[in-house]
Amino acid sequence: MISAHDDAGIRVSFSSRFDDAPAEGFRWSLDPPDDIDRIVGSVTSLLAECRVTDVHVAAAALRRYSQSLRLR
Repeated sequence: MISAHDDAGIRVSFSSRFDDAPAEGFRWSLDPPDDIDRIVGSVTSLLAECRVTDVHVAAAALRRYSQSLRLR
């Protein structure tokens, strides 16, 4: 999943439908001039190149991350 959050960050989280382990997440801080649409496009393109086919993009900004998600 690719999601923007209300704490000025964008997150990419990975999980497997074949494993019950919590999702792994990566967070990047955003600066005012950053273009979220361009960032999402770049991440989506990278995942496509890595042959990740089941990608979800959150339609709206989310609140801070869940404690169940391990961020790096």
